Amino acid sequence: MHADLAHDAAATIAQATALWQRLSLPNVMIKVPGTPAGLEVVEALTCEGINVTVTLLFGTGRYEQVVDAYVRRLTARADATSCWSAIEGKLSAVTAARS
Repeated sequence: MHADLAHDAAATIAQATALWQRLSLPNVMIKVPGTPAGLEVVEALTCEGINVTVTLLFGTGRYEQVVDAYVRRLTARADATSCWSAIEGKLSAVTAARS
């Protein structure tokens, strides 16, 4: 994503969605800056099934906000209980390791 959009959620979502559609490859990851606006972008793109990777995470507080945003939308997208159970188990392990 263009660095000038790091604080503009709507423009970043539009650019990311256009790029995702143009590339049309299932293994592409869209880089999203870990700014406050980026949290909204992570939620919106994840909800749409667009793969994201978050950059510019300079503190554990922001990292936790990104994880919360991602998990919120992943939960909303979960179609099958068995699929969510596997994801939840992995997330629980990560959370336990951080404690």
